[in-house]
Amino acid sequence: MAGELSAFSLGGLSIFGNQITINPLYTKTILPIADNTYDVGSASLSYRQGHFETAVYATSVVGNWSPSAPSTYTLGLATAEWQGLYLGDDAPAYFGLGQEYWITYNKTGTQWELWGTDVNGSGTDGLIMSVDDGTDDVDFTGDIVVLGRITSGANIVSDTDNTDYLGNATTGWKGVYLATGHWKKGILLSTVTGRIITDLISEGSTSIPIEPFSITRFNSF
Repeated sequence: MAGELSAFSLGGLSIFGNQITINPLYTKTILPIADNTYDVGSASLSYRQGHFETAVYATSVVGNWSPSAPSTYTLGLATAEWQGLYLGDDAPAYFGLGQEYWITYNKTGTQWELWGTDVNGSGTDGLIMSVDDGTDDVDFTGDIVVLGRITSGANIVSDTDNTDYLGNATTGWKGVYLATGHWKKGILLSTVTGRIITDLISEGSTSIPIEPFSITRFNSF
């Protein structure tokens, strides 16, 4: 049919100018004549927007796919979950009303990363946590606040020597006993160290003066 189709009506389908209308008295469905054969639009002639009331099946998206309003719609349901979500390397997934946090896989550093804005009150974006792809080592930036129990099956090691503290001047740990700091005299001091630790654990105190070795001596630093 040559020329522009400006007005046409056939059963439940009507075309007037640039609008196609379905009359529910006749039909509610538009079907292709063959399954998995035809497209709506093409690579060179695409639709600007598509509005659907319920579901869209087997959709491939070229370009951005965005909701019509922020913080309104969900991707999937509690009873209809997605099986998998695949993101490219260095592609972030954002969270928060202001996108304050995001996760990504750093291809160059081969590690999974959690980032945030205003890290430690610095006013700049920064790395909060990372998981190494090869060793599964977990690195944290900043302080870690523990509200429960820590159970470790491996070593907990500071990232730098003679720098970090276990607790601070106002918030200490309960039931932590350290027998360390002997340098090369560990064998010579093992007897008195064993006596002190035994007294502290069993009695809660010791008659041996240990105040000069208390960790609180670092409070002024």
